[in-house]
Amino acid sequence: MQVVNLPRCCIRPYASPFAGHNCKPRPHMCIRPIKDNLIIPLKDLQFRVDIKDCLSTVEIVQKYINSNKVTVESEYVFPVDQETTAVTGLTVTIDNKVIEAEVMPKEKAEEKYTDAVAQGDNAFKMSQDEKQPDIIRIALGKLQPNKEVTIVTRYVKLLEIENGSWSFRVPLTYTPRYDPDSSEVVNGMIMCRAKTIPSKYPVPAKGQEFVKGKDVPYKWSFSASVECSKPIAKLGSPSHRIDIEFKDASRKASISLANQREVPDTDLVILYQTQNSDTPSALLQKDPKHDAYAALVSFCPSFNTSSESLAAAGKLPEVDLEGKGEYIFLLDCSGSMQGERIKLAVSALETFLRSLPVDSRFNIICFGNTYRCFRPGSVKYESNTLKDAFDYLKGIRANMGGTKIVNALSSIMNVACDSSYPRTIFLLTDGAVTNTDDVVSLIKKHVHDTRVHTFGIGSGASRYLVKSSAIAGNGSFQFAAEGEDLTPKVIQSLSMATVPACTDARIEWPADISVELQSPANDKMQNVYMNEPFIVLALLKGEVAGKVVKLQYKETITGKKITSEAVFLGHSIEGVDIYQAAVKRAFEKNTDLSNKEIADLSVKFSVLSPLTSFVAVHKTKEKIKGPAKPVKIPIVITKDAYVPPAPAKNSNPYRHSGIWTGAVYKSAVKRYKKGCLGIASTEAVSYTHLRAHETPEHLVCRLLLEKKKKKKK
Repeated sequence: MQVVNLPRCCIRPYASPFAGHNCKPRPHMCIRPIKDNLIIPLKDLQFRVDIKDCLSTVEIVQKYINSNKVTVESEYVFPVDQETTAVTGLTVTIDNKVIEAEVMPKEKAEEKYTDAVAQGDNAFKMSQDEKQPDIIRIALGKLQPNKEVTIVTRYVKLLEIENGSWSFRVPLTYTPRYDPDSSEVVNGMIMCRAKTIPSKYPVPAKGQEFVKGKDVPYKWSFSASVECSKPIAKLGSPSHRIDIEFKDASRKASISLANQREVPDTDLVILYQTQNSDTPSALLQKDPKHDAYAALVSFCPSFNTSSESLAAAGKLPEVDLEGKGEYIFLLDCSGSMQGERIKLAVSALETFLRSLPVDSRFNIICFGNTYRCFRPGSVKYESNTLKDAFDYLKGIRANMGGTKIVNALSSIMNVACDSSYPRTIFLLTDGAVTNTDDVVSLIKKHVHDTRVHTFGIGSGASRYLVKSSAIAGNGSFQFAAEGEDLTPKVIQSLSMATVPACTDARIEWPADISVELQSPANDKMQNVYMNEPFIVLALLKGEVAGKVVKLQYKETITGKKITSEAVFLGHSIEGVDIYQAAVKRAFEKNTDLSNKEIADLSVKFSVLSPLTSFVAVHKTKEKIKGPAKPVKIPIVITKDAYVPPAPAKNSNPYRHSGIWTGAVYKSAVKRYKKGCLGIASTEAVSYTHLRAHETPEHLVCRLLLEKKKKKKK
């Protein structure tokens, strides 16, 4: 799919993939299949969710029908929450046959997929993106005309805590990401580097495009079931209107969308609370294929400190809080933050500044392609500096180009830290970058003297960057979507920054139990915070049922050592999802695992990793001849993601940052001539001719034309 700036007479909607669908064209933008007007094969997308306590299983059901007269190949791209999600399976149904995809080393899977396509068979492959591990790609090999296929993707996801509730989140949208180092195609996007364009915005590469949720060319639906070991006290969704039906004395519930025509333009979030949610719990799972038990242990440490009661009251003290330190706010002012996101970030920053502890120092650093500071160095937190800071915030705009987080972070961390004022960084960003690993590596390098807390801005903020940066910086993370009350999240974030709940956490298993795998391992434990459940996953050998597991930790304020206990249930539950969640978490947390160990665990427990892929092949009776036409499924862009406006009348399009690529050169020229000039021929049209006839209403992408002209030279 491609985005083309074309005359209005050329604009038309997608070919309707199902009855009643009416996709209205937008001015200055034509969303159209690649050449030959091929129809998108994806017709229906369903999300089926099963939540049990703090673990969920998700099925994404995709139904494809090739309505074209030619064989096509396609690719479906979707985001996941990398830290908490284990992709565990791919099932293909075609010609009344059900095929389970096999997980294998990436190189072997690629070879098997390529060979199958070359031999004229149907082939399917699922892999993790090499540059951004929170992106999953499903490739469909040759699909004949009128052929139907159903693909079911499965993943297991650990729930998180958000404002005191268990939070389940399905990423439905994607925020275009900036690559600070390359102009190559990244994740289906080209990074413009033309000097005449002040900001580098990602744009669709050949055969790929972004669409708003209201323009998706397929149906979608969502349903969920919730089952808890304790009665459900509260259940709801801050993102979508849902219908809820409670069962079994409020221990179970069924969820569906209240509006079946809901637009998928923001992540879907479900929040729930149970009675006595702070009680430790321990679950066991036993699968006949494995000789070890899978264990999920959840603790919620309680603290009798003044800061806990203050946090529960929803406010921070101004004098008693032991939060003396240096607080540096790193604010993303790149182009992707335009619109509601920068307003949300500034609002959060204002709340942060009003809530800082006394006898502190602070500074504000805005970054994009470059960075600029509120003051050359951190200043004392007092009334006059606070007033100046608020005046400074009034002039902040998202006009600093690309998102170069590393440069801004380095400018802070290269300055020696004053030991009497422990340094804490609050990073406020949408995380729309591709070099997350570079950011995380820099934070890890300086974690001994600088803690990093993160605040994800916007409904499509990169959870991978926001969470990974906070974990690497021994800090906490929060996410804020448009329309949310930010005060509770800012208060909680500051509470965690000033008073870490406990340190030196470790798990003690029964003496006669052998631990094959534990995640996080005792030597990899992070700080535990107030009101934050602490989850440990493990593979255990021995008789575990009915035995006691302990969590030991030390309060940072009193220095008191505390032990919490949880008793395993007398029976084990069915399934393999705890096994798979434990293995996936080990990939992320246990950094001492070798590549071979990761690959072996991935194959043994059927969990996708950076080193493996799922692949399935359907041997056709009649081999498919000839090459297939590529048709990529459009990526749904987050509703609050910034889309540059169309150029004003009589303006030079080069002076506007935006999406400047689209159709192949010949196709664009042909449509331009036929639609605007009344010419139906296909002979070449000169660059000068196009420039002479171009008007604001009749735009053709100059960027591709210039590139073609340069290549000829």
